[in-house]
Amino acid sequence: MRRAVAELPADRAESLKAAKAVLAIGPDPSLRVEAGRGLARGGDAEGARNVLIAVARDTNAPDVVRGDAYELLIKILTNDVEDWTTAAVVYNEWVTLRPADVRAHKWAPTVRTAAGGSRPLAPRGRGIIVGLGARQLVVTRHGGPRAPARRPSSAQLASSPKPESTVSPLHAHLTGPVNA
Repeated sequence: MRRAVAELPADRAESLKAAKAVLAIGPDPSLRVEAGRGLARGGDAEGARNVLIAVARDTNAPDVVRGDAYELLIKILTNDVEDWTTAAVVYNEWVTLRPADVRAHKWAPTVRTAAGGSRPLAPRGRGIIVGLGARQLVVTRHGGPRAPARRPSSAQLASSPKPESTVSPLHAHLTGPVNA
């Protein structure tokens, strides 16, 4: 069955018919992803979107299959439907589910720059990144902006107070007083 779905015909009507036949048998999540691909090839982008969103959000489906559904769903949302709001939401879900999935991160610039470059992207649960052209502003969960961490300059290091002793109190206690 999987091979038949993977080799969906190039003809739009046949692709649509084959995808609907596969969906009629109540397939597993991986076959539903392939059926979604067939619906998209057949020109039913909304049907593909609905099937793929269901698989992507199905917590009982394997994470790898959910990642496949998210990848195909992003392609459909950005190329066929041009629904950038849903694409940003779906992208955030995808990187939350599979933060190390390199397929997800190649879509970040596309989703971020959609509609003027202000689409939010989630940086692994620390807040949202709001793209500002070449710069980014990270907003924490409590709503305030977070300044990027900066290393102190050499002048700041030179002017900072030096500790009086580099020997810890525990070390001094264990070694005892120094007899001269």
